[in-house]
Formats: sequence, C-alpha cells, structure tokens
Amino acid sequence: QVSIRASGPPLCRSAPGSMVGNTRGLARGRSRRGPAALLWVAAAAVAWQISNSARAFLAPPRSSRGGAAVVGSTVQLGQARALRGSSRITRHFFGQIVNQIVEAVAGPVDMDAERKNVEKILYPEETSWKMTSDGRFMRDFYTGGRSFGSMFWAVVQPTCCILFMIVGVSTLRGPLIDDIPFVNEYMWWLRPTTEMHWIPQGFFMSFWGFFGFLFLVPINWYLQYTNAGAGVIEVDKQLRKFTIVRDDELLEDIDFERIEKVVCEYGALTIQNNEMYIVTKDMREIHFMDGMEPITKRQLERKAAELSEFIGVDLEVDAPTG
Repeated sequence: QVSIRASGPPLCRSAPGSMVGNTRGLARGRSRRGPAALLWVAAAAVAWQISNSARAFLAPPRSSRGGAAVVGSTVQLGQARALRGSSRITRHFFGQIVNQIVEAVAGPVDMDAERKNVEKILYPEETSWKMTSDGRFMRDFYTGGRSFGSMFWAVVQPTCCILFMIVGVSTLRGPLIDDIPFVNEYMWWLRPTTEMHWIPQGFFMSFWGFFGFLFLVPINWYLQYTNAGAGVIEVDKQLRKFTIVRDDELLEDIDFERIEKVVCEYGALTIQNNEMYIVTKDMREIHFMDGMEPITKRQLERKAAELSEFIGVDLEVDAPTG
C-alpha cells in the first residue's frame, strides 16, 4: 500500500528540474519582462512624439497664398510655392523655456537674421540666380568639364591604370619591379601574390589598365584642358533679351516679346528629372538646364518663379499626378 500524506512544506518544495519549478521560473521571468516591456512601450511613445514634433518643425508653415486664390494665375502659383520656403526657426522646436534661457544668456534673438540663415540653407548660392547689384542682369553659369573632382581623377586615373598594368603583366613574365631596385624596395605591394595567375586575374588587370590609359585618360585630360561645356545664361532686363552662350558660341538670343511662358517640370521619383525651360510664342521649347547640377523641387520652383517674374511672363508648373 502507498500512503500519501498531505503536508504543507513538501508540496511547496520542488526539484530544480520538476514541472513545478519550471512553471515558477517561467512566471518569475514573465514578471521580470513586464517592466521591461513597459519601458519599451514608453520609449516607443516618446520616439513617436519626438518624430511628430520634428516633422512639424521641419515642415514649412502653411500659407493662404498657396490656396484657391492663386489658381487663376500661374505666376502667383510659382511665387507662392517659392515663398513657402521660409521654414520655422529651430528654437521653436525646443519650446519657450529654451528661448528664455537663450535670450537671457545671448540676448534677444534676431529673427530676421535667423530667417536669412535658413534661407541660405534651403537655397544655396550655387543653385540660385546671380543678380547684379544694379538689377539689370540675372545670370546662371555652366561649370563645364573642369571641376575639383574631375581634376583629381585626371591625376589618379592614369596612375591607377599604370599600376594595374604592372601587376597584370607581372603575373605573365614575373615581377616587373625586380628590374628597378627603388621600386622593388618601396613599392613591394606591386608584386603579385602566389594566388594570382595570368588567367583570369592578370589578363583582366592588364586589359583594364591598358583600356583606361589609352581611352579614358585622354578624354578626361581633354575636358580639363578645354573645359568643354562651360558657358553662361544671361537675362538682360534693359535690352529685354534671354541669351545662352556655351563653349564661346551663341546658342540662343531671344527677345522677351517672343517668350510665352516659363515651365517648371519635375519628376515624381528623382531630382534628375527636375527641369525648367521657356516656351516661345511659336511653341518652341528652349531647354537650358542640360549640363547643370540637379536641384531639388523647392529650389527649382523658386528659381523658375524668379525667372518668370524677371521676364514678366506666366509660370506653368507641370507636376506629376497620382
């Protein structure tokens, strides 16, 4: 016969590997994970609040100038979209308390100066029209093929091509640097490793080095020497002419009276498709942004609005739908 005694203490004890012990350990683990889960929820709520505040800080203020009052005029539409570039001041994001502390330490905040600083950030000088001091000329420039990056590669590219050919040919006939003591001592890394063979590593390195040095390097040097593509767009308010000069050649010379409108067109996905151009009264499109650095939608709209206002014609905004 087996007798079972109902006593308190033995039932409360459990072996480390028993079902009761595992159940209690699981319960204790869940009770410990409870505060951690609450902390994660609280952190997510704080992050969500910060993201909403940051979105409100970064978004431009609403203006009635962009509403139904400008539907009838494309010029006003472009100007309204351009004027929406004035963003909120940074200190508004941190609250009134920080404003009071800053004013107490650094003095009153110059809102006009801060607004100008924001304008410089949103509309850099290199993406804007260059206006003369007398207000007669408005210009924009084509940089051409000569730039800091292209000049850098004009020096680095032939050097890399020569090094590629040295390593590639060395896999076929042996290390070439052995014939030059100085190079053998200080440029030992040009010696091919034992895992490198003429097929395929040596052949491809020799091919790319020869191809780059024979074809790509001369093209780059030609662009640096001639600065091909350099030019200027000049809008003369006194003579009322729109002029394009590239590579010392007059491409366009159009009177204001022949210009029908300025068109601002941008793509839905990338800024590469952002463009503005003018349309003459005989429906000829003058595309003048080829060869310029792409700019954002905000910068494009402001630039187009300034051009249409300077010439005195309508601005048409061609925005993607859907």
